[in-house]
Amino acid sequence: LQLVNVIIGVLIYLPFVRILDREALRNSQENFNEFMVFFKDNEQNLDKSVLIDRGDRYGDMAKSLAADLRHDLGRNLEIYYQPQFAYDGTCMGVEALMRWRHPYHGILYPPLVVKLAGECGLLPDLEELVLTRVLENRPRILDQFGQDIKISVNVTAVTVVTPRYRKFVQSLNEADPFEGKNICLEVTEQMSLSLNEQDTREALTALRGMGLMLAIDDFSMGQTSIRYLQDNLFDLIKLDGALVRGMATNPNCREIISSITELAETLKLQVLAEYVETEEQKETLHEIGCDHYQGFLFSPAVPLETRSAK
Repeated sequence: LQLVNVIIGVLIYLPFVRILDREALRNSQENFNEFMVFFKDNEQNLDKSVLIDRGDRYGDMAKSLAADLRHDLGRNLEIYYQPQFAYDGTCMGVEALMRWRHPYHGILYPPLVVKLAGECGLLPDLEELVLTRVLENRPRILDQFGQDIKISVNVTAVTVVTPRYRKFVQSLNEADPFEGKNICLEVTEQMSLSLNEQDTREALTALRGMGLMLAIDDFSMGQTSIRYLQDNLFDLIKLDGALVRGMATNPNCREIISSITELAETLKLQVLAEYVETEEQKETLHEIGCDHYQGFLFSPAVPLETRSAK
């Protein structure tokens, strides 16, 4: 009789429990959506602030997501690949892009993942994991995109010059040398990179000595960018996306890109434009000397299994 009573009680209350669970999930999703609107609206202004230290609801959501990231480290990390094309339509490279699939919210906005990983000390782990995964996937990448392509892997300027990262890369190189593999480390957040420091030059020189190529992301004509080229440590510069997007409305963007391509030709550097979304952008870039592109005009970033490019 007691067992029957327990079963009846469970059956009576189970629908209410499910209703509460659905309500909790709905509230959680609403809070998450509000947080994402806040983050995207203030992304540029949040560079020097710490989300997980905020004392408001946005800080609570950041703490929750950071805890999920720490708990899930590497488990639901996916690598998407966005191909890079020459003007004649030849695929000349791919960029490996980290994606984290949250158990409830799906794939999170990548800049938010990088931000949270940096705040909770997980960024070096994630960057090392991405490079490891790319090397594991390299045979499949070459099969799908071409045997002679360059594979670019992002690494922040803060990480790339650390002794830890150099030791990590060296261990990979000793196990299976990078020489001849066309692996390129694409350095992001270049404002954190100072080539005036001897240890920074030594770190980048050591990475090149292992057979890796180096690229500067978001390159423009500012003094900060130009001085990175003085030691001939980089092989590729990727144009600041704002310049490419601005060509249609701001004639100065075209002039700046033209100056960069002329400088790159003198220094024997390759220039690649990101965020190329229209034929008009492609043709304009070609006219001013940029013949390598990446963007939705050619292909979005997709997993290897579902790649579909022009």
